[in-house]
Amino acid sequence: AGTSIRHLASGNSPFGDKSAVPHHRRTRADAGREAVVSSITVQRSNYQTTGEFNCQGMNSISVATSGSATISVFGSPKILAAPPQYGTEGKTTMLQFNVTGLPAPFVEWLYPKSAKLEGRVSKDSDGYLKITNLEPSDAGLYQVTVRNRFGADHAIIVLQVDVPPSIRFKSWKQDVVIGREYWLTCDILASPPPNVSWYAAGELMSCCRGAKYQIASEPYRPAGEHHDLLRSTLNIRDLGVEDLVTYTCMATNEQGNGSRSTTLTTAGLVLEPGTGENFASDSDLPIWVIAAVAAGIVALIIVVLTVVILISRSHKRKARRGLNAQSKLSSIH
Repeated sequence: AGTSIRHLASGNSPFGDKSAVPHHRRTRADAGREAVVSSITVQRSNYQTTGEFNCQGMNSISVATSGSATISVFGSPKILAAPPQYGTEGKTTMLQFNVTGLPAPFVEWLYPKSAKLEGRVSKDSDGYLKITNLEPSDAGLYQVTVRNRFGADHAIIVLQVDVPPSIRFKSWKQDVVIGREYWLTCDILASPPPNVSWYAAGELMSCCRGAKYQIASEPYRPAGEHHDLLRSTLNIRDLGVEDLVTYTCMATNEQGNGSRSTTLTTAGLVLEPGTGENFASDSDLPIWVIAAVAAGIVALIIVVLTVVILISRSHKRKARRGLNAQSKLSSIH
């Protein structure tokens, strides 16, 4: 019976790109039986030709399969993929990549300067980087280098750490001057970038509520920081008494939300955060008010002293004139 031959490959098949070509040769075996000798010629060895191969013969009577032959291609490592990684604050993440190369390469990592990973980082048997209890400062660029005796390769993996919004104001209360222009600013740490809303006395403010109010947000990096913040600013033009209320900056993203409030005042009348009650005390007077009062008191004292001195001099001049007049009358008599 006629015999057909086929080659089986496990793993990466070399036949698709024709880098390995099978050959069959028919011959005569003992007792006049026909035999087929089959072989594979690897024309271009690469990582696609790595794998196990079997020769399978079949006819109308039976099927027979040979033992396995393994082809291993040695060469310098190459990183095929190093996709961005995402993690959540307080959780664990694994920085992964795909690499080829034999012998199996040694893996090294370089961390961002901002990342303080001591006691929270480890490397598994595949060279993947495991980071526990993620912090916002862990976000950044991680460089992975793979090397063996034939060469080396490296790639950059971007790690993004998602965190709920955290907001800070300059202060809880801010003293202003009626009639001037004023800016309220809140700095927000959040990832992914949050949506920001402003409230005045509990009422939502639109992005452009007339020419008097303007809201703008832009990313920036403070000095000494290793990650960007979002700075949102509320601009109030021609500030009036009606603007002396509590303003709230609220930020929301997929991880949660956060808010902070501040109150504008001109004379120490401040709405305490969380109390809902007004209070006034001398210690809350702005510095310029205290300075103005002090200057007024000093000016008043100077005026009073000047008046006293002038009155005293006037009395002395009148007294001298009286004495001179008496002297003249005595001379006449």
